[in-house]
Amino acid sequence: MKKNYFILIIILILWSCGSKTESIQEDAANEDPPAPEAAVATQLTVKELFVLMPDSISMIPKEARVDLSDKGAHYGNEFEYSLSAKDGMITINAGNMDKEYVYEYVLLNSTDAGQLIGVLKRSTGYCGGDCPDGKATTLQFGLFRISGESWSRVTHSVFPDYNSEMVSGTSLTSDMIRTTSRDEMVTEWRWNGSVFEQANKYPSIASVMDELSGIEKYYVRNDLRKLHGLLKFKKDDRLSNYSSQLEKLDESAGSVLNVTLLDAPNGYIEYSESMNECDEAMVYWNKTNGEKLIGHVTNCCTMFCDGSIDFKLYQPDSKSYTRVNGGDIVEGLDLVKSLRPEGHIEGDGYDSEYILPQKGKNIRYCVGEDRCLDLIWQDGTFVVSDN
Repeated sequence: MKKNYFILIIILILWSCGSKTESIQEDAANEDPPAPEAAVATQLTVKELFVLMPDSISMIPKEARVDLSDKGAHYGNEFEYSLSAKDGMITINAGNMDKEYVYEYVLLNSTDAGQLIGVLKRSTGYCGGDCPDGKATTLQFGLFRISGESWSRVTHSVFPDYNSEMVSGTSLTSDMIRTTSRDEMVTEWRWNGSVFEQANKYPSIASVMDELSGIEKYYVRNDLRKLHGLLKFKKDDRLSNYSSQLEKLDESAGSVLNVTLLDAPNGYIEYSESMNECDEAMVYWNKTNGEKLIGHVTNCCTMFCDGSIDFKLYQPDSKSYTRVNGGDIVEGLDLVKSLRPEGHIEGDGYDSEYILPQKGKNIRYCVGEDRCLDLIWQDGTFVVSDN
């Protein structure tokens, strides 16, 4: 009896263990299966995308794109191309005798949905006398989503506020799109994860230049690097809107233009360039006929300091500049140039300097340390007075 009782206990224990094992297996079977690893879209560089994109989007034949991607330059039968690639952006310059093109391809962002690339084409062609300067510029802009081998235009879905009829200019960087409206306002648009939205708005550089007057206007004219130096000197709050764009111009030139003195009420400015040993100055005089005579001097120093001077006329009515011969402005310019320091030995070098008036109207020309001539203002010309 005891033996049978003992066997029964063993059977109950084994049955109990089997029930627990079965329960664990059932629980495991009811768990959600592990999630598969998220599929990661293949991320291509802007150069790779540039080669792969359809001809209708790239606007450059594929064989030219392959050569450009490999070598950076391609000479075709009709157009000459050159390529530069930096910071997720490709810039193509192309042209022939009649037209000039600039193509920009910018990788704007990459998501699981694919990669977004911006394509900008700016073409300039000759149009005779039917447009300003005899040239007309047209702009084409588009945004494309690349997923696998599929390319789709998504300009209006990811940039719903873009209105080509209200835009006079568009530019691309790797992190934003800038548009310029016809009333010269610049808007910066940044990616918010699903669309481009307005991030900043300010007047265009062109409108800032239009606001300049007096010596600031005559100094800058249409030179953005000079505008950069002027805004920095004045610590103009607006500079932050354009600093990245203007700094790139300085980087390309390999030098910086610095304003060192500005006396706007007296129409006088001094400036220099970081890569040379020259100091420059400008001043302007008002003529009775309304024209402005603009004087510009350069004093460069190596073993000796050598000064030079040139003049321009500004006509307010036509807003035009005309270079004028120094001999037509300074009566006796040959006499000025023949001036030598006391005790000068022919063949030796000597210092010379033109000094524009920060106040008053007369120019001073000096050689050596103590021999000078004054050029006396006479409503648009100067006569030499020997002191």
